Amino acid sequence: MGVLKKLVSWAAQSDPLWRVLDWTVLRAARFAENERRRLMFDRRQAELVRHLFPDLTVRHGPFAGVQYPKAVAVCSALLPKLLGSYERELHGALERACGRSYRVVVDVGCAEGYYAVGLAKRLPTTAIRAFDTDPAARSLCRAMAEANGVSGQVTIGEHCGPDQLREVVAGRQALVVCDCEGYELDLLTPAVVPALAASEILVETHEFAGDKVADTLSGRFSATHKVEVVASTDDAVKGRMYKYPELVPLTSADRDFVLAERRPGVMEWLVLTPHCSR
Repeated sequence: MGVLKKLVSWAAQSDPLWRVLDWTVLRAARFAENERRRLMFDRRQAELVRHLFPDLTVRHGPFAGVQYPKAVAVCSALLPKLLGSYERELHGALERACGRSYRVVVDVGCAEGYYAVGLAKRLPTTAIRAFDTDPAARSLCRAMAEANGVSGQVTIGEHCGPDQLREVVAGRQALVVCDCEGYELDLLTPAVVPALAASEILVETHEFAGDKVADTLSGRFSATHKVEVVASTDDAVKGRMYKYPELVPLTSADRDFVLAERRPGVMEWLVLTPHCSR
């Protein structure tokens, strides 16, 4: 170890040598450490899934009873979805939405289908249009729709731009759910707002996509919609705030692991309710 430290110290004093060392030994070490952490995470998650959710059925929340065909969630945390605590901050808005009627539900960024299939089961007479640019996500969403008997209700597409959204909604009473990783400013353009005047909209804002995303979208919809800003709950406090029977026998570390949604920071959603809402 002493020899290695001396080698690193010596190389650090020379830019060319440091670049060679950084691109080889150090980057390989960082990759190995990240891979080790990923494998440890996957192993722990698999153990908790087998222990708590062996049938891969969502236990609580607005989508309780939804069946996962595989223990996979795309770009999100699987365990909170199976527990039903996922995005609990929106559960009140979702329950209100599920008590209304819509001509169509549009889910932009549907991932494996948690919202698209969950809403199909809650709104069995409503057509669901789900979109995701990731082919693996679309395949999983299709499998989840089949597993829950709603494949005839859920239509899955690749890309939803402003023109496609305007065409699908076409001024009708719709529910739009948008979690498209920073594309929301490009999707919900001022030109689209009139077509959405009668629609309920739930949109997750991603500030990394640009400054003041929530403020910009709030301004765009303020004339047609009531704007409610909902902040995400920090993972660090969920273990104390959220009570579920499945979590009672677990250690505090495992409770935190199950509940964690692993967001990069506090996120915000906009709940947009049309002024003409019933």
